Amino acid sequence: MTTLASSLESVTPSIDAIKKTEVQWALCESSVSQFARKTGFPLKSSEKRQVYFLETTNMDLFALKTVLRIRDADRTFQTSAKINFVDDSNLPWQELRGKDSKCEWDRYGSFQKVGCSLNHEATALTSALSREQQSYVQTITGFNAWKDLRLLGPANDEEWTWEQGPT
Repeated sequence: MTTLASSLESVTPSIDAIKKTEVQWALCESSVSQFARKTGFPLKSSEKRQVYFLETTNMDLFALKTVLRIRDADRTFQTSAKINFVDDSNLPWQELRGKDSKCEWDRYGSFQKVGCSLNHEATALTSALSREQQSYVQTITGFNAWKDLRLLGPANDEEWTWEQGPT
């Protein structure tokens, strides 16, 4: 997956707003060090964390192309309310401007999409989803079944960072 993260400092994105490109793989090797040796990408760092998702039993958010993700990070919970769009013609720039948010263009083979996230940090899992995130999701998607959400997880996740290119 290639991701271009765009800053929401201005009302509309520009080429100057692109901050980084990420390339992600599913590793087939038995360890990340074997992958690093095989590809020539020197391993820079690794971060293990637990990830939770909020969803209804009927997968209503999935049907609305919406993901509510919570990452457990050193006594805080980082929540992302992400809504995916078919293209970038109707992105909610005004709703996200000046907030802890970002939009990413993702590509999986020939499939492309753009998703915009509104982020929040909480000290308790019970308050991980903010009112601002709920309003964002409800305004864009019409979702209003907050009482039906179930906590899924935790799932263990590990993210590795490599130097820019192969040695």
